[in-house]
Amino acid sequence: MHRVPPTPDVSPRRLTLRVVLLLCALGATSDARAQAVDPSPWSASVQTERASVSNQGRASTWNTRRVQIGWNQPGVGGFSVGAEQYRRDGLTDVPLFAQAYRRAGDWTVVAGGGATSGAMFVYRHFVEGEVARRIAGTVVAAVNVRSLRYTDARVNQLQPSVTWYHARGELGVRWISTTNTTLDRHTTALVVRGYHDVTPRLRVSAGAARGTRIFDVAALTAASARSRSASASVRVGVTRHDFLEVGGTDAHEDPAYTYRSFLVGYRRVF
Repeated sequence: MHRVPPTPDVSPRRLTLRVVLLLCALGATSDARAQAVDPSPWSASVQTERASVSNQGRASTWNTRRVQIGWNQPGVGGFSVGAEQYRRDGLTDVPLFAQAYRRAGDWTVVAGGGATSGAMFVYRHFVEGEVARRIAGTVVAAVNVRSLRYTDARVNQLQPSVTWYHARGELGVRWISTTNTTLDRHTTALVVRGYHDVTPRLRVSAGAARGTRIFDVAALTAASARSRSASASVRVGVTRHDFLEVGGTDAHEDPAYTYRSFLVGYRRVF
Protein backbone atom coordinates (compact mmCIF):
# COMPACT_ATOMS: atom_id res chain seq x y z
CA MET A 1 0.00 0.00 0.00
CA HIS A 2 1.35 3.39 -0.99
CA ARG A 3 1.56 5.77 1.95
CA VAL A 4 1.28 9.52 1.61
CA PRO A 5 4.60 11.19 2.58
CA PRO A 6 4.35 13.90 5.21
CA THR A 7 3.90 17.26 3.48
CA PRO A 8 2.82 19.68 6.22
CA ASP A 9 3.25 22.77 4.03
CA VAL A 10 1.37 21.45 0.97
CA SER A 11 -1.50 19.44 2.41
CA PRO A 12 -4.61 19.03 0.21
CA ARG A 13 -6.52 21.42 2.45
CA ARG A 14 -3.87 24.18 2.36
CA LEU A 15 -3.16 23.75 -1.33
CA THR A 16 -6.87 23.97 -2.14
CA LEU A 17 -7.24 27.15 -0.08
CA ARG A 18 -4.25 28.81 -1.75
CA VAL A 19 -5.40 28.06 -5.28
CA VAL A 20 -9.01 29.02 -4.52
CA LEU A 21 -7.89 32.40 -3.17
CA LEU A 22 -5.73 32.97 -6.25
CA LEU A 23 -8.55 32.17 -8.67
CA CYS A 24 -10.98 34.33 -6.68
CA ALA A 25 -8.58 37.23 -7.08
CA LEU A 26 -8.22 36.59 -10.82
CA GLY A 27 -11.97 36.33 -11.29
CA ALA A 28 -12.69 39.43 -9.24
CA THR A 29 -10.22 41.50 -11.28
CA SER A 30 -11.44 40.21 -14.64
CA ASP A 31 -13.59 42.47 -16.82
CA ALA A 32 -16.80 42.95 -14.84
CA ARG A 33 -18.57 43.91 -18.06
CA ALA A 34 -17.81 40.53 -19.67
CA GLN A 35 -20.91 39.01 -21.13
CA ALA A 36 -21.92 35.39 -20.47
CA VAL A 37 -20.86 32.91 -23.10
CA ASP A 38 -23.48 32.52 -25.79
CA PRO A 39 -25.32 29.26 -25.16
CA SER A 40 -23.79 26.34 -27.05
CA PRO A 41 -25.35 22.88 -26.97
CA TRP A 42 -22.00 21.07 -26.84
CA SER A 43 -19.43 21.00 -24.05
CA ALA A 44 -16.62 18.80 -22.78
CA SER A 45 -14.88 18.59 -19.42
CA VAL A 46 -12.01 16.79 -17.74
CA GLN A 47 -11.22 16.54 -14.02
CA THR A 48 -8.54 14.98 -11.88
CA GLU A 49 -8.83 14.51 -8.13
CA ARG A 50 -6.20 13.35 -5.65
CA ALA A 51 -7.29 12.29 -2.19
CA SER A 52 -5.46 11.49 1.02
CA VAL A 53 -7.43 8.73 2.76
CA SER A 54 -7.06 7.19 6.20
CA ASN A 55 -9.14 4.19 7.26
CA GLN A 56 -8.56 2.56 10.64
CA GLY A 57 -5.06 4.06 10.74
CA ARG A 58 -4.11 2.86 7.24
CA ALA A 59 -3.09 5.74 4.98
CA SER A 60 -3.33 5.65 1.20
CA THR A 61 -3.77 7.88 -1.81
CA TRP A 62 -6.76 7.63 -4.14
CA ASN A 63 -6.76 9.13 -7.64
CA THR A 64 -9.82 9.81 -9.78
CA ARG A 65 -10.04 11.06 -13.36
CA ARG A 66 -13.22 12.03 -15.21
CA VAL A 67 -14.00 12.81 -18.85
CA GLN A 68 -17.45 13.93 -19.95
CA ILE A 69 -19.12 15.20 -23.14
CA GLY A 70 -22.58 16.71 -23.13
CA TRP A 71 -25.28 18.32 -25.24
CA ASN A 72 -27.74 20.64 -23.56
CA GLN A 73 -30.62 22.66 -24.99
CA PRO A 74 -32.29 24.73 -22.24
CA GLY A 75 -36.02 24.25 -22.06
CA VAL A 76 -35.91 21.13 -24.21
CA GLY A 77 -33.47 18.49 -22.92
CA GLY A 78 -29.98 17.15 -23.09
CA PHE A 79 -27.64 14.24 -22.50
CA SER A 80 -24.12 13.48 -21.31
CA VAL A 81 -21.76 10.52 -21.57
CA GLY A 82 -18.48 9.96 -19.81
CA ALA A 83 -15.93 7.74 -18.15
CA GLU A 84 -14.15 7.71 -14.79
CA GLN A 85 -10.94 6.05 -13.67
CA TYR A 86 -10.59 5.16 -9.97
CA ARG A 87 -7.20 4.06 -8.63
CA ARG A 88 -7.05 2.75 -5.06
CA ASP A 89 -4.25 0.76 -3.44
CA GLY A 90 -2.90 -0.49 -6.76
CA LEU A 91 -6.34 -1.43 -8.14
CA THR A 92 -8.13 0.35 -10.99
CA ASP A 93 -11.81 0.49 -11.95
CA VAL A 94 -13.14 2.33 -15.02
CA PRO A 95 -16.92 2.96 -15.00
CA LEU A 96 -18.75 4.27 -18.08
CA PHE A 97 -21.93 6.28 -17.57
CA ALA A 98 -24.64 8.19 -19.42
CA GLN A 99 -27.59 10.40 -18.50
CA ALA A 100 -30.36 12.14 -20.44
CA TYR A 101 -33.23 14.43 -19.55
CA ARG A 102 -36.34 15.76 -21.26
CA ARG A 103 -38.24 18.88 -20.24
CA ALA A 104 -41.91 19.50 -20.97
CA GLY A 105 -43.38 22.62 -19.40
CA ASP A 106 -43.13 22.36 -15.62
CA TRP A 107 -42.07 18.71 -15.77
CA THR A 108 -38.63 17.16 -16.29
CA VAL A 109 -37.82 13.46 -16.62
CA VAL A 110 -34.27 12.12 -16.13
CA ALA A 111 -32.84 8.65 -16.84
CA GLY A 112 -29.31 7.37 -16.47
CA GLY A 113 -27.07 4.42 -15.90
CA GLY A 114 -23.53 3.14 -15.81
CA ALA A 115 -21.43 -0.01 -15.84
CA THR A 116 -17.94 -1.15 -14.86
CA SER A 117 -16.25 -4.09 -16.55
CA GLY A 118 -14.56 -6.33 -13.98
CA ALA A 119 -15.48 -4.03 -11.09
CA MET A 120 -13.48 -4.57 -7.91
CA PHE A 121 -14.59 -1.76 -5.57
CA VAL A 122 -17.02 0.50 -7.47
CA TYR A 123 -20.44 -0.52 -8.81
CA ARG A 124 -20.82 -3.23 -11.44
CA HIS A 125 -23.76 -1.30 -12.86
CA PHE A 126 -26.43 1.15 -11.81
CA VAL A 127 -29.66 2.60 -13.16
CA GLU A 128 -31.54 5.70 -12.06
CA GLY A 129 -34.67 7.63 -12.85
CA GLU A 130 -35.93 11.01 -11.69
CA VAL A 131 -39.11 13.06 -12.04
CA ALA A 132 -39.05 16.78 -11.27
CA ARG A 133 -41.70 19.50 -11.32
CA ARG A 134 -41.74 23.24 -10.80
CA ILE A 135 -43.93 23.82 -7.76
CA ALA A 136 -43.76 27.60 -7.23
CA GLY A 137 -41.87 30.34 -9.03
CA THR A 138 -38.39 28.96 -9.64
CA VAL A 139 -38.60 26.25 -6.97
CA VAL A 140 -38.43 22.68 -8.28
CA ALA A 141 -39.19 19.47 -6.37
CA ALA A 142 -37.83 16.11 -7.55
CA VAL A 143 -37.70 12.43 -6.61
CA ASN A 144 -34.77 10.29 -7.73
CA VAL A 145 -34.62 6.49 -7.51
CA ARG A 146 -31.31 4.68 -7.96
CA SER A 147 -30.29 1.02 -7.84
CA LEU A 148 -26.61 -0.01 -7.66
CA ARG A 149 -25.14 -3.48 -7.91
CA TYR A 150 -21.70 -4.12 -6.39
CA THR A 151 -19.62 -7.28 -6.41
CA ASP A 152 -21.02 -8.38 -3.06
CA ALA A 153 -23.95 -6.07 -2.37
CA ARG A 154 -27.07 -4.48 -3.82
CA VAL A 155 -27.92 -0.92 -2.80
CA ASN A 156 -31.14 1.03 -3.44
CA GLN A 157 -31.53 4.77 -2.90
CA LEU A 158 -34.51 7.12 -2.72
CA GLN A 159 -33.59 10.80 -3.02
CA PRO A 160 -36.28 13.49 -2.73
CA SER A 161 -34.98 17.04 -3.24
CA VAL A 162 -35.98 20.69 -3.52
CA THR A 163 -33.97 23.22 -5.55
CA TRP A 164 -34.34 27.00 -5.78
CA TYR A 165 -33.05 28.51 -9.01
CA HIS A 166 -32.23 32.22 -9.00
CA ALA A 167 -30.69 34.69 -11.43
CA ARG A 168 -27.11 33.98 -10.34
CA GLY A 169 -27.20 30.34 -9.32
CA GLU A 170 -29.08 27.72 -7.36
CA LEU A 171 -29.46 26.20 -3.92
CA GLY A 172 -30.66 22.66 -3.32
CA VAL A 173 -31.46 20.33 -0.43
CA ARG A 174 -31.52 16.54 -0.93
CA TRP A 175 -32.51 13.76 1.47
CA ILE A 176 -30.82 10.42 0.68
CA SER A 177 -32.40 7.24 2.00
CA THR A 178 -30.13 4.24 1.35
CA THR A 179 -30.96 0.55 1.79
CA ASN A 180 -28.27 -2.10 1.54
CA THR A 181 -30.46 -5.11 0.81
CA THR A 182 -27.57 -7.56 1.13
CA LEU A 183 -26.77 -6.50 4.71
CA ASP A 184 -30.38 -5.52 5.51
CA ARG A 185 -29.21 -2.07 6.60
CA HIS A 186 -30.86 1.35 6.20
CA THR A 187 -29.16 4.74 6.48
CA THR A 188 -30.00 8.37 5.76
CA ALA A 189 -28.14 11.58 4.93
CA LEU A 190 -28.96 15.24 4.29
CA VAL A 191 -27.06 17.06 1.51
CA VAL A 192 -27.05 20.81 0.81
CA ARG A 193 -25.42 22.15 -2.36
CA GLY A 194 -25.38 25.39 -4.30
CA TYR A 195 -23.43 27.79 -6.47
CA HIS A 196 -23.33 31.54 -7.04
CA ASP A 197 -22.04 33.46 -10.06
CA VAL A 198 -20.12 36.32 -8.48
CA THR A 199 -19.33 37.73 -11.93
CA PRO A 200 -20.00 36.39 -15.45
CA ARG A 201 -16.63 34.60 -15.23
CA LEU A 202 -16.38 33.70 -11.55
CA ARG A 203 -18.51 30.93 -9.98
CA VAL A 204 -18.23 29.80 -6.35
CA SER A 205 -19.77 26.45 -5.31
CA ALA A 206 -20.12 24.77 -1.92
CA GLY A 207 -21.79 21.75 -0.39
CA ALA A 208 -22.16 19.87 2.87
CA ALA A 209 -23.55 16.49 3.92
CA ARG A 210 -24.36 14.92 7.25
CA GLY A 211 -25.84 11.54 8.12
CA THR A 212 -24.97 7.90 8.68
CA ARG A 213 -22.94 5.72 6.32
CA ILE A 214 -22.63 8.24 3.47
CA PHE A 215 -19.31 6.82 2.19
CA ASP A 216 -18.83 3.43 0.50
CA VAL A 217 -22.28 2.20 1.47
CA ALA A 218 -21.52 -1.27 0.09
CA ALA A 219 -18.03 -1.76 1.50
CA LEU A 220 -17.88 -0.44 5.07
CA THR A 221 -19.71 -2.72 7.46
CA ALA A 222 -20.01 -0.94 10.82
CA ALA A 223 -23.60 -0.94 12.02
CA SER A 224 -23.60 2.80 12.72
CA ALA A 225 -21.25 5.45 11.42
CA ARG A 226 -21.91 9.17 11.81
CA SER A 227 -20.56 11.00 8.78
CA ARG A 228 -19.99 14.56 7.65
CA SER A 229 -18.56 16.12 4.53
CA ALA A 230 -17.85 19.65 3.26
CA SER A 231 -16.66 20.73 -0.17
CA ALA A 232 -16.03 23.96 -2.07
CA SER A 233 -14.82 24.95 -5.53
CA VAL A 234 -14.14 27.97 -7.68
CA ARG A 235 -14.60 28.15 -11.47
CA VAL A 236 -13.01 30.92 -13.53
CA GLY A 237 -13.62 31.70 -17.19
CA VAL A 238 -10.23 32.38 -18.74
CA THR A 239 -11.82 32.96 -22.18
CA ARG A 240 -15.41 33.04 -23.44
CA HIS A 241 -15.23 29.30 -24.05
CA ASP A 242 -12.67 27.96 -21.55
CA PHE A 243 -13.11 27.48 -17.81
CA LEU A 244 -10.77 26.29 -15.07
CA GLU A 245 -11.98 24.86 -11.75
CA VAL A 246 -10.27 23.98 -8.48
CA GLY A 247 -11.86 22.58 -5.36
CA GLY A 248 -11.48 20.40 -2.33
CA THR A 249 -13.39 18.06 -0.02
CA ASP A 250 -12.91 17.35 3.66
CA ALA A 251 -14.87 14.40 5.09
CA HIS A 252 -14.92 12.17 8.16
CA GLU A 253 -16.85 9.08 9.16
CA ASP A 254 -16.77 7.54 12.62
CA PRO A 255 -14.88 5.79 13.97
CA ALA A 256 -11.71 6.37 11.91
CA TYR A 257 -12.27 7.22 8.25
CA THR A 258 -11.05 10.53 6.79
CA TYR A 259 -10.99 11.79 3.21
CA ARG A 260 -9.29 14.99 2.03
CA SER A 261 -9.03 15.74 -1.66
CA PHE A 262 -7.89 18.38 -4.13
CA LEU A 263 -9.56 18.67 -7.55
CA VAL A 264 -8.55 20.43 -10.77
CA GLY A 265 -10.83 20.63 -13.80
CA TYR A 266 -11.16 22.15 -17.26
CA ARG A 267 -14.38 22.77 -19.24
CA ARG A 268 -14.73 23.77 -22.88
CA VAL A 269 -17.96 25.21 -24.35
CA PHE A 270 -17.87 24.84 -28.14
